[in-house]
Amino acid sequence: MDLDYAEIEGELDGHPWIVANKGRLGFDYGDYHDYAPERAQPLRPLWLAARKPWASYQAVDGLDHDRLLDGELDRSTRDAFTAKLRARSDDPGAYAWLPVHPWQWANVVLPLFAAELAAGDLVVLGEAADEYLPQQSVRTLSNRTSPLRHHVKLPLSVLNTLVWRGLPTDRALAAPAVTAYLRGLRDADPFLRDQCRLGRSNGASVSAELAPLVAVPHHSRVMSTSCTARFTEDRVPVLLARLRT
Repeated sequence: MDLDYAEIEGELDGHPWIVANKGRLGFDYGDYHDYAPERAQPLRPLWLAARKPWASYQAVDGLDHDRLLDGELDRSTRDAFTAKLRARSDDPGAYAWLPVHPWQWANVVLPLFAAELAAGDLVVLGEAADEYLPQQSVRTLSNRTSPLRHHVKLPLSVLNTLVWRGLPTDRALAAPAVTAYLRGLRDADPFLRDQCRLGRSNGASVSAELAPLVAVPHHSRVMSTSCTARFTEDRVPVLLARLRT
């Protein structure tokens, strides 16, 4: 089979674990054509800058915010985004950048975060050049333009595979610590480390949550699950096991 991981996702009949896989509430027919994984239509997330401290960034050791952006965005794109941010703020360093799914932007973020957009606490930076394909969860996107870059998991306020596909803040912020803990278990276990090669390039796959960005201006549950982004490791070919979120 010549298809890569992202293309195989679009060929699946549904989620590999959940039988009731096509019960999507929230998508209309046009959204289905634009964003369903089986349609395999490339999309580009919209990048936003969110003012700290209500925007927060957590990551595994060694992956600070600037290093993440250096890996995910070309220099020309970063420069263009920075220029847009400087036009709205004298202190670009006071913001964290995060991508938003185009459906979530139009249907949730734009109407619910109107006050923050007007005040300059949330600034629209624009689209980057990279195109993504949705996986079966719909909210997780694989980079097709630059496959070595991270997967991006973005909240979608739709019901898919019996789950509302938001990203709760508390779980997002805890993700890097969980990743570090699981890596520690792997590194201390000869079977997982040497035989299963868990998380290695030619061994069993595990989705590592590396760097969530969260923008939560209010304590509303709707807000706390609607403007978040997680960057995860690319899932590699599986030989012995496949652990998925």
